[in-house]
Amino acid sequence: MNKSRLFLIIILLGVTKSNAQFNSIYPKTNENKVPTKSILQRNQGKENAERIPVIDSLEEKRKAMYNARKNVSLPIDNLHVTSPYGLREHPIDGKMKEHKGVDLRANNDYIYSVMPGKVIRLGNDKKLGKYIEIDHGDFKTIYGHLQTISVKVKQSVSAGQIIAISGNTGNSTGEHLHFGLKYNNVYIDPVPFLDYVKTLIDWVRTDLSRQIDATLKKE
Repeated sequence: MNKSRLFLIIILLGVTKSNAQFNSIYPKTNENKVPTKSILQRNQGKENAERIPVIDSLEEKRKAMYNARKNVSLPIDNLHVTSPYGLREHPIDGKMKEHKGVDLRANNDYIYSVMPGKVIRLGNDKKLGKYIEIDHGDFKTIYGHLQTISVKVKQSVSAGQIIAISGNTGNSTGEHLHFGLKYNNVYIDPVPFLDYVKTLIDWVRTDLSRQIDATLKKE
C-alpha cells in the first residue's frame, strides 16, 4: 500500500461520523495557540479594520487543521522507531521473521489511542505481553509490551486519549512500544501513517504560529 493511497484513506476517515472530543497530543505542555481575542486586545485604540481579515484568514486555516487533528494522534510523545516493519532478524532467537508493526522507543511513557475507536481486545499475550487492540472502522491498531492498561474492552476512546503506560512485558529485550496497524484486517506498514500525523501536528504547532507572529510584527 503506497503513501498516497494511505493518506487519502486517512483524510476520508477524518470526515466520517465521530463523537470524539479533542485531546492534546502532549498533555504535559500547553498548546502554542494564539487566540484571536488576545491578538486584537494588543492593538486596542488602533484602527483594526484592515488587519482583522488577515488574522481571521489565518485563524480559519488553523481551525481547519485542528479539526483534522481531532481524529489523529501519535501513539507516544517522542516518536523514534527502533525496529522497522517487515522481515527482520528476531532480537531473541536470531531467526528471520516478519515483524507486523514497528517498535518505538519508550521509557515509562503515556501511550495514546491514535484515532477515535472502541477497545475490542486486551490481555496478556506470550509475545506481545500486555496489549490493547482498538477498532477504528477500516483500521485497527495494536499496542504491545505495556506496563499498565487504563481502558476496558468495549470502551470508546478518542484520539489522543491515554490508554496505557509503556513497559517491557512479554517477549521483549527492553522497554519499548510495539505499534501495529491493520487495514481491513491486513497488517500494513505504520510508518506512512505516523509520518503523516507527525507532519500534521508539527505544522499546527509551528508554521501558523510563525505566520501570525510575522503578521503582528508588520503592524
